[in-house]
Amino acid sequence: MVARVLAALQPPVRLTLLPASLFSAALLGMRLLGRADGLGDAVVARMRDDLVFDAIPAWRDFGYVPRAFQPTASMFSPD
Repeated sequence: MVARVLAALQPPVRLTLLPASLFSAALLGMRLLGRADGLGDAVVARMRDDLVFDAIPAWRDFGYVPRAFQPTASMFSPD
């Protein structure tokens, strides 16, 4: 999802994956500077989780048909 959002931005932004230890060290530095106060350990752990789920039971039971996630730059522009 993050890769799709970044690709939709103009100009596109490159995503760089960091090893967990390096990311944690960088995050600690940002916290010490007061720039990442709201980004707790639970948030960071959740970012590394695969949040894909099987929608077939919801489709079967409720007729739920999710749309594809295809972001555009206009979704992220401040209006």
